[in-house]
Amino acid sequence: MSLLKFLSPADYFSIANGATGALGILYFIDGGDKHIMIGIGLIYIAMFLDGLDGAIARRFGSKHNLGVYLDSLADSVSFCFAPAVFVYKVFYDIDRGSAFEDFDNFLAVATAISIATVGIVRLSIFSYFKENSLKTFLGLPTPSMAFFVLSVGIIFQDYNHIILPVMIGIVSLMLMNFPYPKISTKPLIAISMIGLFSGLIGAFMGAIDLEYYKIPFMISLAVILLYIAYPVIAIISGEKIPETPADEKPHELK
Repeated sequence: MSLLKFLSPADYFSIANGATGALGILYFIDGGDKHIMIGIGLIYIAMFLDGLDGAIARRFGSKHNLGVYLDSLADSVSFCFAPAVFVYKVFYDIDRGSAFEDFDNFLAVATAISIATVGIVRLSIFSYFKENSLKTFLGLPTPSMAFFVLSVGIIFQDYNHIILPVMIGIVSLMLMNFPYPKISTKPLIAISMIGLFSGLIGAFMGAIDLEYYKIPFMISLAVILLYIAYPVIAIISGEKIPETPADEKPHELK
């Protein structure tokens, strides 16, 4: 118990993030439409907690430099393993045969593994180079990737031949040198909250078996697609994309 004295206020939000993500994984493993929806809702809550830990750290400071590592460990549970398990449960059908026998199942396994492994690589690089000190993310952040996977997966779960390759393409953006803004300004916070709470509403509606539950998820998907397309939108609109200072070039990946 004495080790708890080393924890800062923000660390408890990171721990809550990881615990919520782990609970979401358990609901995904249970399977069934209701449990899948509850799991999705829990991952959205984990995203909210992940946003809070940074704000709390800036407000109250930290007792140590381990917060970024604790945050990354929690994120690996909620935004790497959880969406990977989600993809496996939604798109893998054991009745079709193993992944070695059925292409659809192979695609589901390949997508799930890509989500988990690329996400872990990204978070490891993020922690090592301390990208939280930069003005922008370089490459798609893991919560955004998870946000996309959950939204598009539940809306288009019957179109695995199209959606799973698209997911792999989005996963690859985590290792690309594209700048993405941090959710720190009021407009970005407001837009992200619209997407987040729309997803929560969709998950709640799906869990109690209400019709049209996909509509809130579509709003959520529209928000995350705008974020994913930010580098292209910035170029088209003539917005100046922030550059990484010369002395921070080793931080180019997250």
